[in-house]
Amino acid sequence: MSGYNIINKGKRSMLIRNSNGRFQRIPNPLFFDGEVVISSEKHHTPNRITTVTEPVWTDKRGWVYTETYCKVRNNKISIEGGCGRWFDEDNYLKLSNPLHLVIAEIHYREKEKSKLEYRVKKIDSELDKLTFTLNLFPKDNSHD
Repeated sequence: MSGYNIINKGKRSMLIRNSNGRFQRIPNPLFFDGEVVISSEKHHTPNRITTVTEPVWTDKRGWVYTETYCKVRNNKISIEGGCGRWFDEDNYLKLSNPLHLVIAEIHYREKEKSKLEYRVKKIDSELDKLTFTLNLFPKDNSHD
């Protein structure tokens, strides 16, 4: 939430300090960053699965969400590129179909796995650098 500092977060609302320095109680966002949702019948393309990114609070429109377009192929979510913004929370629904829930869970786990793999590569690189540095020192067998 750029321009806002969260002071206290409750179950249904949060207290923020807005960009003017004033305290303001706002509702919690309905959707969280990274959540997989489906468009409702009110949306111009109903039953489309998408991922939510960057919920941002605005004084004029309330919560504004960025979505990343995706497709479901072979029971996996693939990011299609492209994105949009929306603020009418009635246009999207939390997933309720058991198949969609499993597909979303696979997506979440693959994202987490990818983050962990990246972290492992970074640690491996740091270890390689340390090992190289260690090999620069003269051999000292006094600690054997």
